[in-house]
Amino acid sequence: MSAGWPRTLLKSLACLAASLAFLPAARSAEPTPEQTLYWWQDEIRTAAFALSEARTGKVAQWPQISVPAGSAVLPLPNVASPIRPDGRLDEAAWQKATRFPVGPVFDQWRQGPLLLTVRACRSGDTAYVAIQSPRDLTGLGALTQDAELFAVNGKPYHVGPNGSLPDGSVGPDGVGQVIELAVPGKGEIGLSFAVETLRRPGGRLPPASKSLGFDRLAVPSPSRNDRQPWLWLEPVQVRLVASDLAVQMESPRQAGPMRFIAKVIATDREPVAAEQELQSCGDSGVYRYQWQTTIGQQELHAEGFWYAEPVAAEIAKIEREGSVVLAQATSSDVGRGRRELYCRARQARALEQLRALDAPLLFVKQHPYFAGHIYDDFYTWQMLEIIRYTQAEALARPRVDMPGAEIVPGECRLQSPMPVPASPPALAAQLRGDCAVELSWQRTAATIGLMYEVHRGPSARFAPDASTQIGLTTAGKFIDPEPPAGQQHYALLLTSGTRRSAPVWTSVEVAPPSPPDKPGGVSAEAMPGKVTLRWNGPVAPGVRYRISRSDDGSAGPVQLNPEPLTSLTYTDVTGEPGKTYRYVVCAVNRRGQAGPESDPIEAASLPEIREPVFVVDFAKGLRAERLGSGPVEGRLHGAAKAADGTLVTGAGGFATFEHAPGLEIDKAFSVECRVWIEREAPMPVIACCGAYNAAGWFLQRYGGGWRWHLGGVSCDGGHPSVGRWTHLVGTYDGRKAHLYQDGRLVGSADGYPNQATWQGPLVLGQYSHQSPSYQVEGKIRELRIYHRALQPEEVAQRAKNDAPQNDG
Repeated sequence: MSAGWPRTLLKSLACLAASLAFLPAARSAEPTPEQTLYWWQDEIRTAAFALSEARTGKVAQWPQISVPAGSAVLPLPNVASPIRPDGRLDEAAWQKATRFPVGPVFDQWRQGPLLLTVRACRSGDTAYVAIQSPRDLTGLGALTQDAELFAVNGKPYHVGPNGSLPDGSVGPDGVGQVIELAVPGKGEIGLSFAVETLRRPGGRLPPASKSLGFDRLAVPSPSRNDRQPWLWLEPVQVRLVASDLAVQMESPRQAGPMRFIAKVIATDREPVAAEQELQSCGDSGVYRYQWQTTIGQQELHAEGFWYAEPVAAEIAKIEREGSVVLAQATSSDVGRGRRELYCRARQARALEQLRALDAPLLFVKQHPYFAGHIYDDFYTWQMLEIIRYTQAEALARPRVDMPGAEIVPGECRLQSPMPVPASPPALAAQLRGDCAVELSWQRTAATIGLMYEVHRGPSARFAPDASTQIGLTTAGKFIDPEPPAGQQHYALLLTSGTRRSAPVWTSVEVAPPSPPDKPGGVSAEAMPGKVTLRWNGPVAPGVRYRISRSDDGSAGPVQLNPEPLTSLTYTDVTGEPGKTYRYVVCAVNRRGQAGPESDPIEAASLPEIREPVFVVDFAKGLRAERLGSGPVEGRLHGAAKAADGTLVTGAGGFATFEHAPGLEIDKAFSVECRVWIEREAPMPVIACCGAYNAAGWFLQRYGGGWRWHLGGVSCDGGHPSVGRWTHLVGTYDGRKAHLYQDGRLVGSADGYPNQATWQGPLVLGQYSHQSPSYQVEGKIRELRIYHRALQPEEVAQRAKNDAPQNDG
């Protein structure tokens, strides 16, 4: 299997449980302003994609996606007496006004979106509008140049410094605000509410927003022919028409099913109430609503969406998998609340996705929101596949202008070489804290397409040649990570084909490197079959860690990890359960210099869990038994069927179980199942909870044998057959993976797999990224997952137990 494209969108429709608000947060650097703005815009984009798909059945075409956030035609009822716009909402007339929620309005990302409550009525030729907010709205405005929070008949309004507002007043409402204003209201009133907003300190966009292109955005024009970058979500548009009716709507109830409630109030009849459950747009956090009614000759309607922030699922994942995502938790972080925890969880998720990225290039979408970012959703993974395919096709069919010319795939054609400047730009050198040397120089339009040769030599004005070259780059800087101590001399040349410029030189004094500091705060957590170590380490580029273990301190310690780790956590699954070991941690710099060992800590793992922790026997359909948690229902896809102890797959059919604790490989681990291959497929995947060379694991028929892949380690072997039952077992004991076919060992591989948690579901009969190439055309029986490595004699006995007949 060459690649797998993980679906990594973070989704959740549930509300956050209050008890999770006090989970410890991961220790990591605070996100930059650009990162928080990017993540904030990513939530808006998620909502826009889901809303577009719910309305049209497909996602709007890139890059011209711009989705109306909502619209309504509602009555503007007449009230007996005028209202004083003082920001207090104390007049009785407001109780008879039309009332409706507007949102979500996306505030600062750390605060999350909010809902506004809008009231509207008229008296004579004056219309009154009140906007009630649960937060202070000062400085909050649209991304467009007018920076309006809302507009009345096209006139923009926003709350300025000290709560100022033209034509109206702003008053406090607990922790929020109330806006009241009076406008000419002889005819129809048009309201517009911005959805994509930012806080503008001093009336200006924050500096970080300009680097992302937020200062160049606009509302799409009716013609949709302009080239101005657009908003993801167009403003909510509301038309208020003079009427004797009033409509009062309520925000959706958060407890239980999300419901929309609207009540039509008329002077000559009983109120008419309507209640409907909101339509969930998949697992995006978006709930869509549509309401319409006709009273007499008046047609009223409202359409839009509510957004449940994708917090609950991520927090629940952190609670389950805290040893992976929140390994650096400290007591000082406890109590920071759900938003701080979610911010840090989002950072951890982004890092996991970057580690999983197996694309050969970094693709940046041509949109100012995402300039300079790697985009991490499924749509970009699809685009990367298209780019790979197109690249291969272009190399297979190169353009040849001259008959008989040599075709060199991947080599650019040049009409003539770029000229080399008479002298390169000035070369600067700076010694970093880790004793690496950072070289930099200015890049100009005249150097585009040229290569830079970097050399290190024995004297101040040495003659560069092949023996002194240490780097070749097209960038404007170069890092020499391990220069010798003492005075170091560098040279820079520009090259174009065989042409080379004259060199420029610089020198820098390199101090002897010091070993890293002693790791501190070492802790050990004992769990069944494993001990997880955590520690605090020096923050410096290139620092890694060795972990050693001894039985009782009398014998010399044994290093557990063959290669030093970059993380601040390690899980030992190789010890004898119940036996006490002494652990020490040592920091090593990139030059191999080791610092002092940490204070030792003793720990013993708990007894292994002998029983399988996850069992699917298909006797009662697609239901799994999870040890200690009871039954778990799965989901059938396509033509798949599950009954009488067998899952039948093929013709696009497969089965899935939502991700649950117990499916990770951060411990000793075994997977057992039986499979019947009915028809050949290129590389069918029997069971999968991961991706190739990323996190997680899978069992697969690959090439001429079977493949047991876990966290980047592949164990291959065996001889598959068509039209018979085959018993397969893959095990991992902490250092070595084993693969068994029909009770016999057919493959082994040493390795230390990636122990990061795969966030996707368990898939049976297909790969995590579905494709006909990975489809199992056949049947699967008796899937079992263990938190220990099954022994050879156990595997042989299991292969004999209850073996189905090979007559199908």
